[in-house]
Amino acid sequence: MQSNRLLLQLLPLTDADFLGNLVSTRDWIGVIGNRDLNSESAVLKYTQSILDHAEVIYLMVRLKDSKTPVGIISLVKREYLTFITLVLLFCLTTRKSKRA
Repeated sequence: MQSNRLLLQLLPLTDADFLGNLVSTRDWIGVIGNRDLNSESAVLKYTQSILDHAEVIYLMVRLKDSKTPVGIISLVKREYLTFITLVLLFCLTTRKSKRA
């Protein structure tokens, strides 16, 4: 799926590093909590664990021109709710991973 400026695709495991950076931001930790993703293997394990949840669809959002990842959209179907919950997670800046 795409717009004039963005591309949406199912979150691939190859984008685990972006997800690791996103969930390690101060804002994420302050609202959601620290996931202690301090190594590449921890990031891959966390990413695989969220991809294994059948009730959630994760979409990677990229800038169309550069293919740079800028955010993740989650679509969550909860049994007790009539409608799907839409969660938008975006990085305000892009940066390289701090993990070795």
